[in-house]
Amino acid sequence: MHVKVGQMSTGTLSDGLQVSGAISFIGQQSDPATRTYPIEIRIPNPSYTLRSGITTEIRIPVAEVMAQKISPALFALDDAGNIGVRTVNQNGRVEFHRVEIVEDDVDGVWITGLPDIATLITVGQELVVPGEMVEIDFEPASEMPAAIPSPVPAPQTAIHANVANEA
Repeated sequence: MHVKVGQMSTGTLSDGLQVSGAISFIGQQSDPATRTYPIEIRIPNPSYTLRSGITTEIRIPVAEVMAQKISPALFALDDAGNIGVRTVNQNGRVEFHRVEIVEDDVDGVWITGLPDIATLITVGQELVVPGEMVEIDFEPASEMPAAIPSPVPAPQTAIHANVANEA
């Protein structure tokens, strides 16, 4: 398991409030029915506004990966049915890159599998095939919104969650 006591995690409460804290307990035995482990996360709660039993989506980072955010409209399938995107290499030839969706967001999806720098085909990607020569007409890049850090209060409240067993 990649989760460790003391590791930082973040949570989004059902009302949208962002909280963060350190993992303070990880169960040693998984639930046989769900194959999940109980964990406890301590978060600051100085004004005692957080109540027990609040639904929370917990995020525990276990690895860092290079990912790019794109529109899911850019996805294509190769002949084997693998999901990917079409790009143009430095020689003006179309390439297909298999990708994996890491996370989806309201304004796009985060994917892995592309080179660090890639020229995506955004118009007409369904009309070209790998190896074909194409002319490039660049569109201006749109700016991505910056992440907003969440405030972290002082006393601790425990949040319980279950972590899926990686078999």
